[in-house]
Amino acid sequence: MLRLARLQRLYKLLRIARVIKLLKFSKYADRYEQIVNSFAITKQTSRVVFIGVLSLFAMHLFSCFYFLSAKMHGFTENTWVFQTENID
Repeated sequence: MLRLARLQRLYKLLRIARVIKLLKFSKYADRYEQIVNSFAITKQTSRVVFIGVLSLFAMHLFSCFYFLSAKMHGFTENTWVFQTENID
């Protein structure tokens, strides 16, 4: 029963964090609108660019985790880093 009470508090904490995140984004929303308006970009184009940038960021993040997993195994002979000789 106590765990259920903690779960409700955790949910409230996540909602508060989401609101804080939106407030932080609202600081940059005006600057974003200025950039979009200065290039005369339509909403559809800005969405496509945003999805492209988000995809590149996700790809970079997954690549970092992939490298981290090889590093955690000590760059042994069966990791891709050792096989491609990309050890820095």
